[in-house]
Amino acid sequence: MHGDREEDRLGGRGMIKDESQEAIINCTEGMVVVDAGPGTGKTQTVVKRCLNLIRRDDVGKDDIVMLTFTRNAAEEMRGRLMKGISGLYFSEGADKIDDFTFKRMMRTAEGMKVQTFDSYCLGIVKSSPGQISKFFRFEKETLTHSASIVENESLNKTYFRRFLDRFLAEHASEYGDLAALAYEDPVSLYKLLERLMARGIIPLRSNGETSGIGRWFGGNDGKDLLGDTEGLRKMMEGLPLDSNDEKILKDVLSLEGYILKTKDPEMLDRAAFDSRETLLRMIHDVYYEFIRTSVADDRLTFGLAASFAFIILYEDKETRERIQCRYLIVDEFQDTNSNQLMIALMALKQPNLCVVGDWKQGIYGFRFVSIENITRFEERVRSLRDHLNEDTVRICYDIGDVKSLPLKTSYRSSQLIIDNAFHALSAKGSSKDVVSDTSNVTLINAEDSTPEDMTSFETVQCGSRLDEPEEVVRRIENYVHSGRYTIYEKDPATRKISTRPARYSDIAILCRTAKVCKNIFLECEKHGIPVFLQGDMEVMSTREGKLLLAWLRYVNDDRDTWGIGPILADMDYPLNEIQWMIAYDKETGTDHIPENVKRLRDELRKKRRRITDLIATVFKFYGLDNDNTQTIMSVISKAHRSSLMTISDVIKMIESDMDDNTTYKIDGMPDENAVIIQTMHKSKGLEYPIVIIPGVDTYAFPNTRSDTESFMFNDVIGVRSKKEVVEFNGEKMVKTSWKTYLAIKAQAKDYSEEKRLLFVAISRASQYVTMIAGDKPSCFFTHFAMRNEQKTSIPLDIALSDHVEESRTLVEKPTLPEIKPRRKNIGVHSIMHVDGGGTELDESDEAIGPKGKNYGITVHKYAELLVRGISVDQRILEEYPEIVKTGRIIEDLRREHELDAEVDCSLPINRLNVTLRGVIDLIALGKDTVEIHDWKNDVSKDNENEYRLQLSVYAHVAELIYKRKAKCFIQWLVLDETEEFDPLPMDIIEERTEKTLESYRK
Repeated sequence: MHGDREEDRLGGRGMIKDESQEAIINCTEGMVVVDAGPGTGKTQTVVKRCLNLIRRDDVGKDDIVMLTFTRNAAEEMRGRLMKGISGLYFSEGADKIDDFTFKRMMRTAEGMKVQTFDSYCLGIVKSSPGQISKFFRFEKETLTHSASIVENESLNKTYFRRFLDRFLAEHASEYGDLAALAYEDPVSLYKLLERLMARGIIPLRSNGETSGIGRWFGGNDGKDLLGDTEGLRKMMEGLPLDSNDEKILKDVLSLEGYILKTKDPEMLDRAAFDSRETLLRMIHDVYYEFIRTSVADDRLTFGLAASFAFIILYEDKETRERIQCRYLIVDEFQDTNSNQLMIALMALKQPNLCVVGDWKQGIYGFRFVSIENITRFEERVRSLRDHLNEDTVRICYDIGDVKSLPLKTSYRSSQLIIDNAFHALSAKGSSKDVVSDTSNVTLINAEDSTPEDMTSFETVQCGSRLDEPEEVVRRIENYVHSGRYTIYEKDPATRKISTRPARYSDIAILCRTAKVCKNIFLECEKHGIPVFLQGDMEVMSTREGKLLLAWLRYVNDDRDTWGIGPILADMDYPLNEIQWMIAYDKETGTDHIPENVKRLRDELRKKRRRITDLIATVFKFYGLDNDNTQTIMSVISKAHRSSLMTISDVIKMIESDMDDNTTYKIDGMPDENAVIIQTMHKSKGLEYPIVIIPGVDTYAFPNTRSDTESFMFNDVIGVRSKKEVVEFNGEKMVKTSWKTYLAIKAQAKDYSEEKRLLFVAISRASQYVTMIAGDKPSCFFTHFAMRNEQKTSIPLDIALSDHVEESRTLVEKPTLPEIKPRRKNIGVHSIMHVDGGGTELDESDEAIGPKGKNYGITVHKYAELLVRGISVDQRILEEYPEIVKTGRIIEDLRREHELDAEVDCSLPINRLNVTLRGVIDLIALGKDTVEIHDWKNDVSKDNENEYRLQLSVYAHVAELIYKRKAKCFIQWLVLDETEEFDPLPMDIIEERTEKTLESYRK
C-alpha cells in the first residue's frame, strides 16, 4: 500500500457522502470551522464545497483563494477541482453541467489561487515591496520585486551567524555580558526571532532611546515579551523541587546568598519579576538590524515573508483591497500561527472564511504554530478584528455567527482503532501529569463494522530497550506469515468487500525519532525483511556526507588533518599508518599520501567553481549512487545556485547540518512489497492497514527532554535567557540562569503535543496496531497496556528463524552494500532512437517536426487547453492549423470518453531496478477501454516504430491504473492520418531499456 493518502479510498466522482459532509458542502457562506478527524474525507468535502461555489455565475477566479501548507497538497487540491469539474460534465445525473458552464468553471479553477501560505505571502510582498522600507523607516535599504525566499534553513542560519558576528563586533559593548551569550548560541537567537515573527511581534525603529525594551509593534506593544509575571509569581508558591535542582543551582544561588529549599520569597520575586531590560533591548536591536540587512540583500526567510505580507496588508489599503477575495478556504488550519490568521482576515472582503483542520493532529509546535487558532477560533477572530481595526478600518465586515461543522464518520479505521486513538488524548505523560479534559472532543465513528477477528490493538513489552528492533522484525513476520491477519478492503466504486492475507507493504513502522527509524531499518535489513526508510534523513551525517566533507576540507587545505584523515580511515588504513602518511617532511617538502588520492585532489581543485561536478566526481570515485548521494547533490547544488557559495561555505553548511541534526527529504521509490519506516510526523495524512509503534519508553515517548535552546519565549515567562555570566573568584563563567530555571520549573510540563502525536500514529492504522516498549515502558505504554491485550516477546505464532532460514534455502542471500543502489529514473524518450540509428530523441518529442521544436510544443500546449474545455483564439488557430485537427479529434472523443491531457506516468521495471517516465498527450477513458493518443508533427513515418514503443510504455501504465484494455493511437497531424495499434509486449520494452542501460555503462 505504501501509505495511501486518506482520501484515495473515497474514490473520485463516486465520492462517499454522509450528512456531516453534505452540511459542509452546502454551507458556502459565513465563517465555518470544519473539525476534520482522521480518515473523514476532508479533502473531497472541501473540493465539493469549492465546486459548489465556482458553479455559481457570480463567482469568478479572483473571488476564491484556497491555501494549504505544502506544494503537493496545493497541486492535489487543484487537480481534484479539475477532475471534479470533468466529473460534473460527464455525469448522467442531476449534477450534470452543460458545455458553457464546463468551460467557465474550468477557467475559474485554472485561474484561481490554490497556493501554499508561503507562496501567497511572497506574492503579496513582491506586489508592494516598497511598503517595507516605509514601515521600518529605512533610509537606504529597499526591498525589490526580485526578492525571494531562501528555503534552506542551514543557509539561513549561516547567514544569520555572519550578520550577528558583524553586528556584535560593532555593538557588543551596549549589552554587557549578554552579547557573549548571543555570540555563543546564534541559532537559538535566530529561532527566537522566528517565533516572534509567527506571533506578529515586530521591532520598530528606535527614537534614540538608550534604555527600556525598545519599540515594538504587536505583542501588546512588546509588553507580552515580559510574560505574565504576576501569574508566574503565584505558580512559584507551589514550586516543585528535588535534589537534582539543588545540584544544578547550588553554586549560582550561593553567590546571591540564597538556599533553594527555603524558597525565600525575595528569591522567588527576583525570578518572577526579573526586568530583562538589556536582554529585550538587545533582541530588539538584533531583530531590527537583521530585517534591515535582509531587505538590503533582497533575501527572505519564510518567517520574514509572512511578516512582511502582514505589514503590507496592515499598512497599505490599496494592496489590501487589490488582493481581497470573497471566499477563503484554509486547509490544515491547526498548523497556522497568529500572524497567518491575521493575514487571512485582512485578505477577505466578506466574512466567508472556511477553515479546515483537526486540532488533535496539531503536532508542529516546533514551527511556532497555534492549535488555538482552531480550538478557540471564534474568540480569536473577534479579538483580532478589534485589534486590527483599532486605528482604522482594515476588516470591513462583521464576523457574524461562526458555524462549527464537524466530520463525524471515518472511512479509514475500525472502531477499535478509532477508540484507541482517542484514548491517547487522555493518557498521562508522567505520574505528575494531569489527565487532559476530553469532554470537548468531537468523537467519530467508523463507517463500517470491521469484523472483530480482523482488527486488534496489542501492546508488547521486551526484556530491554535494546531488544525492540528485533521484536519489530518478529512482529512483522508474525503479521505476514502466521496466517492470522486478514486485510479487509472495500472497492470505493462498487462498495464490494474483499479480503486477502497481509503483505509487507501493508505495514508501517512509525517512530518518534529518525534515530529509532534508522535502528529499525538496519535490523530489518539484517534479517532480510524488504523495507524502505521514507521521509527526512540526516544525510550530511551519513557516510556519503562525511566523505564529501572530508574531501572538501582536503581540497580547501591539503594540510587539514580533518580532511585527509577521514579519507584514509575510510580506506581502512590503520591509525599509525595514517599518521605516518600525513606527516609532512619539511626537508623534502613531501608526505606519503597515496598518489591516487593526490590525483583526485588535483582534479577536484580544477572544479572548485563547478560544485555539482566536484561532488559527482567524489561520489563516482567511491562508486556511490544512491538516494543519499542524490539528495546531497540536490541540496548543495540548489544552495550554491541561490547564493554562489564558496567551498568554505559548503564546508560550513555541511558541518552546521551535522551539528543541528538537519534533515532533508529523501526521494526514492519503495519496492512493490516493502515495509515502510518513517517518523510519526511524516506519517501524517497517510494510512496503512497495519501500524507498529516501537520505542514507547520512559524518556523517549513522550519526550521528556528539556528544550536545549539558550533563548526562549512563551506567554507565561516571556523572553528569557537560560544562561547567565557569573563571576567566581574573579573569573567570569557561563552558568545556568537560576531565575529562568525557577521560572521554567514553576510551570507544569505540557505533554499535550506528545499525546496528539500518539493520536496521529495510532490513527494511521485501519485494522491493526502493535505498540512496543522495553523494560522501562512510559506512561503512554502502560495507559494502553491496561486497556488492551498485552503480550510478551514470546511465544510468537511463527518463529523468526523459520522464515529467514526458509528464504535462505530458496535463494542465497547476496552480499549487499550498506545502502541499496538508487533506482534509476529515465525518460521514455531515452530508449527511443531516431531512424533506428541509436540517436536519442529529444525530450520534447518535437525535434523532427517540419516547423521546429517550439512549434510542436505550442501545438501540444493548445491541445491541452482544448481538452480542458478552454477556447483557443481564432488567430492562434490560423497560425497553427494542426491545433484545429487536434480539436476535431478531441470533440469526437469527448462524446463517449472522459478525457485528460498531459498526464505524468511511470512504468516500473523491477528486474532492471529502473522506472520509465513520460507524459501522455491525451488519455481517453471509455467504458471498457482506455485509449492513448499522441500528437505527432512529423512529415514522414520514418520513426513510426519508435513511436509505437513510446505509446506502448504509456499503454501498459494505463492498463495497470485503469484495469482496462489499452489501445494506442498515433495522430499524424501534418499527414492528417490516425494510426491505431495494440501495445507492444513488455518484454520488448524491457529489452530496449536493458540495452539503453548497457550503453550508459560503456
